[in-house]
Amino acid sequence: MFESANFYTVSFIAMFCIIIGLSLIIVIRQWWKNRRSPLIVTQATVIDKRIEEHYIRSKRSAGIGYRTRKVLIYYITFNLEGGENIELRTNESSFLEFQKGDYGKLTFKGSKYLGFIRAN
Repeated sequence: MFESANFYTVSFIAMFCIIIGLSLIIVIRQWWKNRRSPLIVTQATVIDKRIEEHYIRSKRSAGIGYRTRKVLIYYITFNLEGGENIELRTNESSFLEFQKGDYGKLTFKGSKYLGFIRAN
């Protein structure tokens, strides 16, 4: 009885560590790729915007039960001057500031959005 319980406990801990390890590898790899990418400044047009909703469930610190928190992730799709489309994750203020059809100067590095200045 205790041997199978230990096996399941060790298996659960091992799987948990593998998942956390792989997640860290993915995040570090993306960070490294963005760090090594050239800074690109180009003319672009906003062609689409979207919001992803994620729900995070966490245990309450001083009580019984769980708390669910909604997290919004903002994306803007740009059409670059060469005809290529790129979708970049932005902050809420940039997402709200720009509308479909806006034209201007986009600055990004790898998959990291750095800014967009609308042309007058």
